[in-house]
Amino acid sequence: MSKTLGIFLGKKATYNQQILKALATGPKITWQLAEYIYLNRGTLPTNKLNKNKIRSINKTLCFKEGRLNELKKKEYIIKKEGIYDLTNKGRAVSLTLFDDLSQIMPLIKDYNPSEVIEKIEEAFTGLFGEFVTRQKGFQNLLSVFNKPFFSQLLIQTMRDFTNKMIKDGVNLDNMSDKEFEMLEANRISHFFMEMSTQKSSS
Repeated sequence: MSKTLGIFLGKKATYNQQILKALATGPKITWQLAEYIYLNRGTLPTNKLNKNKIRSINKTLCFKEGRLNELKKKEYIIKKEGIYDLTNKGRAVSLTLFDDLSQIMPLIKDYNPSEVIEKIEEAFTGLFGEFVTRQKGFQNLLSVFNKPFFSQLLIQTMRDFTNKMIKDGVNLDNMSDKEFEMLEANRISHFFMEMSTQKSSS
């Protein structure tokens, strides 16, 4: 687990980590985030909900200078119509918080093959132009990766990629989601080329 980002230092670390982990499995309202934090607090885990304590956590999250606003300002999360979700940067960082991705793999809604393939096409179009990406061979190669195992490999790759950036001292707190998305697209393109090379040689 990474603790080198500013959002993971000090007293705010626990709430920030739990918020990102909660959103890794899908968008949530504030009360659902508070429930997740309560059920995963440092004391003995429980399945019984204490509404008063959850209400207190919910209030803390909603403070003007609270955890949600900080994560939103640093572009780890977004809020639409009262519902919070991860940005591309937030999604990648959330993956670094799980030691065993198999625990949440079935629940992860992002990085599904069709969305990944779309990102690969966009990245390759930017690098080589539409002539290359419209070729039948390229499209056939893309279809090979429209499989669940490809999504799982990509999730693991993106977690390792993000972990390495953090360990190398890259300050993601100050990086915009758009900037991170460009780095992510570049890494996905390399991942695609690595996988296609392996396939062609097998």
